[in-house]
Amino acid sequence: MRLKKRLASGAAILTLTATSGILSAASAAAATAPSCVGLSQWESTQFPVRSYASVQNFCSGGKRVRLIWAWAGDGECHYLSPGAYYKESRLGRAPYVSEVRAC
Repeated sequence: MRLKKRLASGAAILTLTATSGILSAASAAAATAPSCVGLSQWESTQFPVRSYASVQNFCSGGKRVRLIWAWAGDGECHYLSPGAYYKESRLGRAPYVSEVRAC
C-alpha cells in the first residue's frame, strides 16, 4: 500500500516537472528579440583574444534586449532607443552569442 502511494506521488511530480519544462521552453522561445534588432560578432586578433558582440536597434521604437552567450555568462538587460547600439565582450575564442532575447 505504501509503495502505491509513493509511486503515485512520484508520477505526479514527474508529470508536473515535464509540464513545467514545456511551459519554460515556450516562454523562452517567445522572448526572442524582434528581427529589427541586429547582431554583429567578431574576435580580436591581439593577446588576450576576446570575442565581441554588438547589438543595434533598427526598430521604430525602443527595445530591451540581453545577449545570451554560449560558453560564457549571459549579458544584462539593456534598453536601446531607435538607432542605438550596445557592445559586450568575453575572454577567449569559444564564447559567441547564441541568441538575442527581449527582456
